[in-house]
Amino acid sequence: MVENEDNYMGRGKAQVLFNHLPASTFDYDRGFGIHRVKSIQGSKADELDSQYIGEQIIRRVRQWNREPNSLGTTGFPEHASGYTLLTPGKVKTEFFPLLLSCEECGRAHFYQSPNQLAFKNEELCCDEPDCDGVVSQEQFVGFHECGAIESIAPSLDSQPHRKPGPCSCGQMRWRLDTRSSQRLQNFRWVCMNCGNREELSQQCGSSCDLDENFLSFNVHRGSNVYQPHYFNLVSVSSTGSNRLSSTSEAIAVLAKYLGLSDESVSRIDIEQSKQDTEREQLEEMRDTLAAKGLDDAVSDIEDELEQLEGGGESIRDGVEQFVPQITASLNSEDSDEYAYATDAVQEIYEHLNISNELQTRPASDVIMARGDADLRERESLEDRAAEVERKLDRHGIESAGLIENFPITSVVFGYSRGGRNPDEARLISFGDDQAELTDGNLDTSTTPVFVDTVRTEAVRFELRPRVVMAWLLENSRQDTDLGTTLREQILTSSLPAAREIPVREDWTSETIADWAKYDGTTVGTEVLDAWSIEEIRGWLAENMTPIPEYDTISADDPAQIISYYVYHLVHSFSHTVLKQATTLIGMERTSISEYLLPRSLTAIVYTNQRTDFSLGGMHALVESGLDDLVESIDQDGNNCVYDPVCSRDGSTCFNCMFVSEVSCGHLNRNLGRDFLFGSKPMANRALLGYWEIAQSLAREESE
Repeated sequence: MVENEDNYMGRGKAQVLFNHLPASTFDYDRGFGIHRVKSIQGSKADELDSQYIGEQIIRRVRQWNREPNSLGTTGFPEHASGYTLLTPGKVKTEFFPLLLSCEECGRAHFYQSPNQLAFKNEELCCDEPDCDGVVSQEQFVGFHECGAIESIAPSLDSQPHRKPGPCSCGQMRWRLDTRSSQRLQNFRWVCMNCGNREELSQQCGSSCDLDENFLSFNVHRGSNVYQPHYFNLVSVSSTGSNRLSSTSEAIAVLAKYLGLSDESVSRIDIEQSKQDTEREQLEEMRDTLAAKGLDDAVSDIEDELEQLEGGGESIRDGVEQFVPQITASLNSEDSDEYAYATDAVQEIYEHLNISNELQTRPASDVIMARGDADLRERESLEDRAAEVERKLDRHGIESAGLIENFPITSVVFGYSRGGRNPDEARLISFGDDQAELTDGNLDTSTTPVFVDTVRTEAVRFELRPRVVMAWLLENSRQDTDLGTTLREQILTSSLPAAREIPVREDWTSETIADWAKYDGTTVGTEVLDAWSIEEIRGWLAENMTPIPEYDTISADDPAQIISYYVYHLVHSFSHTVLKQATTLIGMERTSISEYLLPRSLTAIVYTNQRTDFSLGGMHALVESGLDDLVESIDQDGNNCVYDPVCSRDGSTCFNCMFVSEVSCGHLNRNLGRDFLFGSKPMANRALLGYWEIAQSLAREESE
């Protein structure tokens, strides 16, 4: 029996976001067969920054359209205010596909709509003479890259009705012969009257403009039939906005990140000098101490004030000296240059918001927080905390900490059929007829976007900037195409003011002379120890290119080679943590996801189960499992059952590095165990592993 399409089906928000989106199909769990989602009823997500999310959607749509051989997009407004954010609730569905076959004789029954089926054959009986069989729904559909989906049928007539046609003998007695095969290209339509056979072949019934007009076929739940497109973001800004409102604010973000001001971003005056800021802080402290009668302390502060020279360069000038290319691009009229700069600063802004506005408890604090520990046990905990810090340091991890209230928002903004890459399918937006408001009327001039925000546990890891820089330098010495490209890009990179190209402290003068040659000249160098952490952070931000949403980072493009190395490193580290952590804390791999901020060398892993309670897995990982995590990565992280083939062909596969699409927003692109552990002898590329360099530096620093 077909369910009345006016009825709504209740589903959890996570199920709707990933399994019951408009135009998708699913197996109805109440025995009603296969259904297609017509629309979603939800409420406005007014608590989110709709302008910022709209801008993020537009950025992705533009990138999709710019990709080579892109099939384009449909229905996306070009202004951020053209999107309405909805938190999903109930789902309206309809019976689909509309091809049914008799379980006795096999005769196919075709219907144009669920209403026609309910009107003509409510009892689902076969109308073949002398057959008492019942008909059941077939699970196969035809779909097209333009977004269309249809029930399969033989000899379809022309638009607009798209009715199945009769056989050449004039009869409409068809059956679908699967020929005992699971490959739909082997299926045939067979006329039960004359035995005529026809291949499955249908032209798209929509008025799309794509050159290839024939449908593809699959079971309705096939992964290529419906691909939701989404991204995740963290919304933590105290101002309620994730957006950079002006170039001045972008400069302030960079100033905060580069240590040029201790003030919050909103309070930084970029025209003020750092000395002026320090003077104001000292004067405020002096007045406070004077009010308390602490004359000696006041005298000390006045001495410090006298030592501060007047004037000095502005914070804006200081930022420009750290990151000249980004600063210039923020003021550029070239849209590509401006987009490069704003992407970089936006990611840094997100890093600052997470750092400043979410309480990240360092691993040592979590370990020591055992309130019931006696004196002896506390001494043991102190030893454990110190050992964890040593292990993290030896493996190039700057910090690891617990975020107990991590707000992650999933944004689903469209779908595709036939693939999820621009050259495989068209990106389709949701229509205003595919969404309804629980209370009120939806603005039909806007495009609905479905969102859900949860607060969950997360562990935040940051890699050591100095180790990353040393790792890049060592890999640039490799006598390979990759190494040569990296070396040349480092030698021509944009540098902080008064800095020269860094080299390792243990490189000989002969090594440096040979390495620092470019275009017939020798580039000036200095030891990496001369660089501050802030200068290294600025160099990474300045010289990394944006990470492509729908493609891999190209090692063949010199401009992308630094991003290629750094993103591979951060992403591979994240996946290694994901895979090893699930074993340690006893969770399914699909229960943990990643959030990457590659410019700040940050990987955040979080539980993605959308429940109203904390599972405690991330807390347990930090409290008692970090040392085991590092050990298990050391012992098992570089193993793969498909070696030597896997290590030879990129050191990444389903066994060793890949995780589910729910867990990895970049679809397992740009990964490789060798970025962490180094290349094995049979590999097709020669890389020095990050952990090898980290451990070498740790030994040097301890001597």
